[in-house]
Amino acid sequence: MCKTIKRTKFHIHISYHPLVQRENRVVKD
Repeated sequence: MCKTIKRTKFHIHISYHPLVQRENRVVKD
């Protein structure tokens, strides 16, 4: 359970990271 919560927090943190968002946009295009 702790691992899942940690992973979710980490995923959310990455999702909101500007650099990652830019990378995701490039991949989408």
